[in-house]
Amino acid sequence: LTYRLRQVDLDGAATLQSPITVRLNASAFTLEAPFPNPAGPRATLRFAIPAPMRVQVAIYDLLGRRVARPVQNRLDAGRHVAPLSTSALAPGVYFVRLQAGEQTRTQKLTVLR
Repeated sequence: LTYRLRQVDLDGAATLQSPITVRLNASAFTLEAPFPNPAGPRATLRFAIPAPMRVQVAIYDLLGRRVARPVQNRLDAGRHVAPLSTSALAPGVYFVRLQAGEQTRTQKLTVLR
């Protein structure tokens, strides 16, 4: 992305700055916090992977039991969004675990009714 700053002084004089380029870091391996959190019947999961790879997103309860697996596919590099239906989950605290390649990220999710 390229941006250019235009400064306007109090007297109305404007100065245009040289353009700058900003590169978004799509090479990061990230799992954002689920949204909304606490969640009602639905939540949204957002994550990014640096290269095409097989990805698994799983939901675990406090006893470590896998209770859902909303994503289990080979995905392209970049940012991804996955819907999560929590209607089959009891109210409580869960962990969202993203695993791709040798890397793992975890976020906490609270489900309310």
